[in-house]
Amino acid sequence: MFLTNDSRKIHRFLDSKFDNRTITIEEAIATEQAILKYYPNPIISIVTDMLKKAKPEKLANYANFSYHLPAMRRITSKRSVNPPIIIGWNEFRTVFELMQKLLVVDYNHDTLLIMIEIAKGLPGSWSHMDLMTAINTAITCGARSPAYVMAIIQKAFATKQAKIIRANEIADTAQPVIATKDKSISFIETLSIMAQWEDRKINNDLERKVKELYK
Repeated sequence: MFLTNDSRKIHRFLDSKFDNRTITIEEAIATEQAILKYYPNPIISIVTDMLKKAKPEKLANYANFSYHLPAMRRITSKRSVNPPIIIGWNEFRTVFELMQKLLVVDYNHDTLLIMIEIAKGLPGSWSHMDLMTAINTAITCGARSPAYVMAIIQKAFATKQAKIIRANEIADTAQPVIATKDKSISFIETLSIMAQWEDRKINNDLERKVKELYK
């Protein structure tokens, strides 16, 4: 499983204290959440302090990073006063799991922030299928980077939005013509309306260019 370098540092420390540890998806995401607020060294200091005070019969619990989370509020040195907020950690979990197919090495903090931005877009701006398609495209292109995936889905989203805007413009142009007719317009009439809109747009563009030329 690939993690941020900071999360990996924390788990390596825990691995040095406990044998046969397994990093679950829940533990991985809990660590990623923590390092959004705190640097790894203060976290490790807190864990070290807790291990020193742990009772032998409860020591096994301390192998799980989540067990240390309540103590994190004692950390005074924060990475950010306002850590990035995402819509939900369920969305981030989806991104995190899908990115495991793309990634080949651990990643840095900036890449984590990109993954969070991708999670913010689910499911409103792009779907899981859009994300999977972008990841597969990135792999095919040999660009195994969440930043590249982000660029792909943002471009696809912008293209989709442009099509919606164009459709609305055509509808707005056609509406006055449609309103003058008592019967439903035919397919041929619809094409004629669209052609009129395209001609008007071309004329407007030409007029604008001429004005700019003779300023």
